[in-house]
Amino acid sequence: MAKIVFDIRIADKIEKVYDDLDTNVPTGISVFQAAMDEIPDGCYIIGQVAVCQTNAEDVPVSSVILVKPSHPDLIRHPVNYHQEWNDKGSGGAKNGSFWRVNTPNGYVALGDVVTNSYLQP
Repeated sequence: MAKIVFDIRIADKIEKVYDDLDTNVPTGISVFQAAMDEIPDGCYIIGQVAVCQTNAEDVPVSSVILVKPSHPDLIRHPVNYHQEWNDKGSGGAKNGSFWRVNTPNGYVALGDVVTNSYLQP
């Protein structure tokens, strides 16, 4: 019989993290994630969801995945982050930045992180 390693769930509620409103870019972006105050204890967000549309209001909740590991060593919090890009000077209505995740030895990140500020996540 297979051993259950992760309890996989979809987010009950999602929130928009960032969009590029008023930046005058040819292709827009909106980024969503699970609502931070709605994540059950012991669960982790597995990625954010980006769509090529500035004014997107939501994404299917089934596209935002949460996991709860069966063992505490399966997932670790990042050690640090490195800023890859920010929208300073873009004229955008909102602040935003993209961050590369630095993981503990022996772990890998599944992607970058977007924030609605210039501060490290």
